[in-house]
Amino acid sequence: MTLMACKNSDKKASSSIEMPGDIKDMRDSILANPSGESFKAKAPVFIKMLSTYIDKNPKDSLTPAYIFEASQYSRNIGDFKTAEKFLDKLISQYPDFKRLPEAIFFEGYMVENDLKDLPKAKALYEDFLKRYPNHPYVSNIKMNIENLGKSPEEIVKSFKDKQQNK
Repeated sequence: MTLMACKNSDKKASSSIEMPGDIKDMRDSILANPSGESFKAKAPVFIKMLSTYIDKNPKDSLTPAYIFEASQYSRNIGDFKTAEKFLDKLISQYPDFKRLPEAIFFEGYMVENDLKDLPKAKALYEDFLKRYPNHPYVSNIKMNIENLGKSPEEIVKSFKDKQQNK
């Protein structure tokens, strides 16, 4: 049996694990018990399902959302490098994805806080500001840039200093 994904794509997906219905079933299974060992066991399988679908269906309308979802699950299991790769792919190959602003912000935050790559985080934040100067995240991103590399104590001190100078 052969099924098509959301939009007509150049490639047909087989009815194996990478079909949207199977992906939905696995997602539902994970969300039914999102903590503990069940999540740790199922999340990597789910990420692999998403990755297989993404690789086989790059032009499908579901692909950008699946890339974003795979990045989130990767981060949730502590696989930050894989999450970064998914987000880099999303940003470079799907510029019209409706959640791209969120993806750029999410990657900047993850790269800053989990991977400690401050130059890349700053570049992502600055890219966001260029692309979306009127987005609701702008004030948060400006604050993130201002506080890059600072310890929590330094951030608190800076905040207190600003309050005293008002």
